[in-house]
Amino acid sequence: MRDEFKYLLALSSVPGIGNATLKALLTHFELAEDICTATEKELLSVPGINPKIVAEIIKARETHNFDIQLKIDMPSHTEIIEYTNEKYPQLLKTIYDPPPYLFARGNLDLLDELCFGVVGTRKATSYGLKMAQHISTGLAQAGFTIVSGMAEGVDAEAHRAALAVTGKTIAVLGCGVDIVYPSINQSLYKEIYKHGLIISEFLPASEPTKYTFPKRNRIISGLSKGVLFVEGGKKSGAMITVDYALEQGRDVFAIPGRIDTDAAQGTNWLIQHGAKLVQNANDISEEYGMVCDAHNVCSVNRVKAIIKNYQLDQESERILEALAEGEQNIEILSRLLDMDIRSLQAKLTMLELKGIVKRVSGRVFGLA
Repeated sequence: MRDEFKYLLALSSVPGIGNATLKALLTHFELAEDICTATEKELLSVPGINPKIVAEIIKARETHNFDIQLKIDMPSHTEIIEYTNEKYPQLLKTIYDPPPYLFARGNLDLLDELCFGVVGTRKATSYGLKMAQHISTGLAQAGFTIVSGMAEGVDAEAHRAALAVTGKTIAVLGCGVDIVYPSINQSLYKEIYKHGLIISEFLPASEPTKYTFPKRNRIISGLSKGVLFVEGGKKSGAMITVDYALEQGRDVFAIPGRIDTDAAQGTNWLIQHGAKLVQNANDISEEYGMVCDAHNVCSVNRVKAIIKNYQLDQESERILEALAEGEQNIEILSRLLDMDIRSLQAKLTMLELKGIVKRVSGRVFGLA
């Protein structure tokens, strides 16, 4: 066990020391070990640290609690990122009660990327799932790292959308990083582990509880520049994430829904009270100077991802590369590619059935 993690673990167990108090101590002393060896006078000099807390730290030190040797079966390819570690996400440090350490599996570089949270109900409607996929795809193409909680419904759809276009995504778990919850997301977990990042503040092998999910929600918003609420009620778990986002000074966005469905009550209420209404990814990306539309590099990147993920013949690849430049009439496309109309029509039909292209109108086609 690394010393810094050992001291953080010990300090976290001291009565009266929560994440916010530990943040104050670490801001002053820089290292957890320094807190554990500081004098009473040095501890009392920290803003917000009262004599009662200092007494508990001294007591813990005298009873040798700081030499704690907790045996943790660390899963393979799992890293500990302490608050004092240079890899710890800087934006997360700014929240009131950042976790003293994170367990991580996957690409740690994503913690330094421009992150954006996408959340919503587990019992999403087909409309909610479609919107989660549509907006997350655009944001991933624009360069955002999609952050969510890997729950069923909106969360899972947001992760899948990012992965589908070889975008970046982070799953924040309400259990240990080695626990797949819900179990139905086994394959999604493997894909995020392989191509993205999985993190948690809970010790490995920790099972999820009704208390861990609300707690992890502050990390989803804490990592993110902004949060999109796709679908959910006013008292849903996703609304807890939005509440944290507002407390943390993050931007809040919401997708409007039908007024006669419970699933839209939370999002519509947020829009009434100042959240930005979102109809497409540009409504978000333009806030950060990262506009993405059908005529820029995002479509080209998406085509590259499709070609990589599907076993397509060379002619189909050429069709997609042409459509990346924008929607095309089939006659013009035929001339551009020097392909027979009948052959082109057959290829387009096949791509349409796969959900890769769409008929925009009449004989005009574009990327789906």
